[in-house]
Amino acid sequence: MRSCRKNRELVLLQNLRCKTNGERNMTKNSRIWIILLSFCLLLCSSLVNAQNKRAKSVLVLNSYHPGFAWSDGIMEGIKSKLESSRQDLKIDIEYMDTKKTHDSKHYDNLYKLYRHKFNKRNYDLIITSDDNAFYFMLKYHDELFPHKPVVFCGLNYLDKPLEDKLSRLSWITGSVEMYNIRKNLDLILRLHPAVKQIVVISDSTLSSKKCKQKIQEAAPSIPASIKFRYLKEDAYMEDILEQLKVLPTNSIVLLMSFFKDMEGTFYPPEVGGKIISENSPVPIYSAWDFYLGHGITGGLITSGKAQGEMAAKISLRVMNGENASDIPISKEPANYYMFDYDQLKRFDIKLSGLPKGSIVINRPHSLYLDHRGLFWGIVTSIGGLSLIILVLVINIIRRIRAEEALRESEEKYRHVVENANEGIIVVKDRLRVFVNPKAIKIFGYSAKELMSRPFDQFIHLDDREMVIRRHKKMLKGVEYANVCPYRIIQKNGGVRWVESNAIKIMWENRPATLDFFSDISDRKQAEEALRENEERHRRLYEQYKKEGEVYHSLINSSADAIVIYDMEGRAKYISPAFTQFFGWTLEEVEGKRIPFVPESEKENTTRIISDLIRDGTPCRGFETKRYTNESRLLDVSISASRYDDHEGKPAGMLATIRDISGRKALEAQLLQAHKMEAIGTLAGGIAHDFNNILQTISGYSQILMIQMGPDDSSYSKLEMIQKSVMRASDLTKQLLVFGRKVKITLRPVDINHELKETSNLLERTIPKMINIKLHLAKGLKIVNADPVQLEQVLMNLGVNARDAMTEGGKLTFKTENVAFDKEYCRTHLGAKPGKYVLLTVSDTGHGMDKQILEHIFEPFFTTKELGKGTGLGLAMVYGIVKRHNGHVTCFSDPGLGTTFKIYFPVLELGGKTQKKEQEEEEEIPGGSETILLVDDEETSLDIGQYILEKYGYTTVKTESGEKALEVYKQSNKSIDLIILDLNMPGMGGEKCLQEILKLNTKAKIIVATGYPVGQQTRKRLITKAAAFLSKPFQLSDMLRQVRDVLDKA
Repeated sequence: MRSCRKNRELVLLQNLRCKTNGERNMTKNSRIWIILLSFCLLLCSSLVNAQNKRAKSVLVLNSYHPGFAWSDGIMEGIKSKLESSRQDLKIDIEYMDTKKTHDSKHYDNLYKLYRHKFNKRNYDLIITSDDNAFYFMLKYHDELFPHKPVVFCGLNYLDKPLEDKLSRLSWITGSVEMYNIRKNLDLILRLHPAVKQIVVISDSTLSSKKCKQKIQEAAPSIPASIKFRYLKEDAYMEDILEQLKVLPTNSIVLLMSFFKDMEGTFYPPEVGGKIISENSPVPIYSAWDFYLGHGITGGLITSGKAQGEMAAKISLRVMNGENASDIPISKEPANYYMFDYDQLKRFDIKLSGLPKGSIVINRPHSLYLDHRGLFWGIVTSIGGLSLIILVLVINIIRRIRAEEALRESEEKYRHVVENANEGIIVVKDRLRVFVNPKAIKIFGYSAKELMSRPFDQFIHLDDREMVIRRHKKMLKGVEYANVCPYRIIQKNGGVRWVESNAIKIMWENRPATLDFFSDISDRKQAEEALRENEERHRRLYEQYKKEGEVYHSLINSSADAIVIYDMEGRAKYISPAFTQFFGWTLEEVEGKRIPFVPESEKENTTRIISDLIRDGTPCRGFETKRYTNESRLLDVSISASRYDDHEGKPAGMLATIRDISGRKALEAQLLQAHKMEAIGTLAGGIAHDFNNILQTISGYSQILMIQMGPDDSSYSKLEMIQKSVMRASDLTKQLLVFGRKVKITLRPVDINHELKETSNLLERTIPKMINIKLHLAKGLKIVNADPVQLEQVLMNLGVNARDAMTEGGKLTFKTENVAFDKEYCRTHLGAKPGKYVLLTVSDTGHGMDKQILEHIFEPFFTTKELGKGTGLGLAMVYGIVKRHNGHVTCFSDPGLGTTFKIYFPVLELGGKTQKKEQEEEEEIPGGSETILLVDDEETSLDIGQYILEKYGYTTVKTESGEKALEVYKQSNKSIDLIILDLNMPGMGGEKCLQEILKLNTKAKIIVATGYPVGQQTRKRLITKAAAFLSKPFQLSDMLRQVRDVLDKA
């Protein structure tokens, strides 16, 4: 009985993985019939395909011997897969028998044998089974089977070097035995937590050595408290058994393989495993299925049959045309947790502790397990029959109860129908066949009258056709979801509205309609009155809505900001313009006080609001300031009034806010322009008298220098006087430049070039700790400018930046092409539309506040200490830029530095420009001509007379224009040249010039004056006078000018 049970368990096991003992014990007749049937099928297949293709031939090189369970499993997997997939295969099997003999001489003999045996056989594919055949093929492939593809299986170990070597071979691929030593060790630790020693049994075969290597690789990951003991390879079986017998109970044996001992005795698995198990006092685990049922307890078992099937799958792909090198080596595991029930019981290992899905062989049979299907079938049948009986009993009880309930229900519904507050009728074949009391009451007819006439006879003529049509459609199956209102005619002739809700029913096996209806006449009258009232209110609402939309549109379209407040000053509405000006949206301020009143404006604002709320006093044009939501301050003009509600009570305030920031800016710019113009006019007036005084000082000092000569001890003092005069003259020129009273010499100028030149000069004059950066635009336009004055602008701005960066910083010059549009010019006084070159000068100095910024271009305004600045630098910048028809702005904040933006108009093509004249030093010339001196300053006459007569000229002096005309008339044209002061009492210099030219159009006149002459006046005088001298001038310059004019034809 025990043997039969064991065989049945083995059959179950091998059906999952490999060939089993049961299959070997098939009846002889069955095996013969199967062989005959297979032979017939193969014969038929061969006959069918013989004409089309040659049969494929495969050689299986098996490392071991027939009858070895592992080898038989692999062969079964290979053959079953190949033969079921292809009919044209011829499989030859060659066993190498290396389990029994595996020395080098044996392999040499095999090589010689195979070289002779397979010399003339042409195999399409070679399959190797296990390690020995694999390594044999690696060594002798090119000699025994050149160019033939090889598929290996059962390879125990594939390390990286071997894998790299195989990847370089084009003729080989296969599958690796992916037995998992680590999981077997984990299994041992889980089933035997008290284990302290794992004893490893292996022999000297190649596959066994590879397995031992894997154990050694996995051992470090096992707790250090567990020791590994490796028994000697190729030891005597007796020695192995003696060592096993004395093992302590906290040991476990891991049997990799032991086929042959030191004497050469071969132990098949079923023999070796049984002997080792019988002599081991502790459980034995393994990774191979050929030991299962022969002494081992179990483990994560590797199947030989699965290895064979994997090799067959790869072989089919190769025979179907794929290159072996294109098929990756398979590493799919074919492992199952499998155990022997007898061994589990022997060592008291609980089935509940095994991994889920484990296979257990030799498990004892039970009546329940053997007939489990039949048992549950009987139980199910009995349960089903019991359930049917129970359902029938329940159904009978329910039927009895239902009949009783039906009787009660009929009585109840009869009572409901007869007392219903709705009329209920049933219409069949156009006649009422049922009416309830409420229906009789609504119609006013008796039940007999209602049921004896067609149902539509009592319906109002205007609604009759609709009701009949609806009734007919309902009888045809049309369903109506909504109720149907219509009118009926009562017996007394009155008309009533009813609301009907009908459905189709079967009445006495005929289609009919069940109609529920209510008298809605009162509701209809109320609805009509309500409809008329709603229409009246709708018209009023539409009118109000249109008026509201107009008012709303007026408010929204206002260019000024509009705010509606309640009496507490909380915002109820703001217009889009308010959001545009100040940034707040209605959602942000609704129901709140708008936080935009500056502290400085709160007192006046509170006073005006108090008057408005208390007395209703309107506010008009209140100019103040308000913050935006970005804390930007705007100048605004506010007009506000109080409004009342429908009862005449104060309800809130309406404020109109106009942004006047642009106007205020223009007013400030205009005021600044007027201020600068007034200062300029004042500067021009002062300059005239100042230049006359300087001319006197300069003239007499030059006379003394001529009289003394350079060797005189006082000559150097006179030079210092002359230098002081020139400095005073420069100061006057600065004033005149600011007042736009000095002539400028324009020519085409590249500002980039001037910046490069000036930056070199600035680098030598400002501290090294200030870094100068140039950002010069490519393709910069040319401007018409005076290079000298342009350099003055750059130097003044550079020096100003230097003084602002006492601890160092960065001074940046940037150029670019820009254009002004009309919108920009509208808000910037003096700017004109057109193309400009923008020069930006920025520093990282201490910056300026708003109060200082308003005065920076005013002459003599300075924040520097006494003696460290004249206050004319930026005033000169302003004056020079304005004389070039340019525009200048300044931006600054304390601690953030200062930026000047200067705009020069672009020079249009074809524009006329003046070239800079070069003066050359030459000897001071003299002459013998007669010269008339006209000046209201006696000192100027004396100086001119002295120097001219010293150089040989004859002079005539006169103090006014009137006297000069008399002298010139009497001279009878003996006067060769006139030096005429422009600003004199009486007729003045310009009038005198005109009168002399009337007397003699060829008269030679030099105009000399200390008064600043405007550009237009200068042009007008130059067309009449021969030359022009500005006081104070060098006497040498006057002498050269006199000689030049006299020498001209």
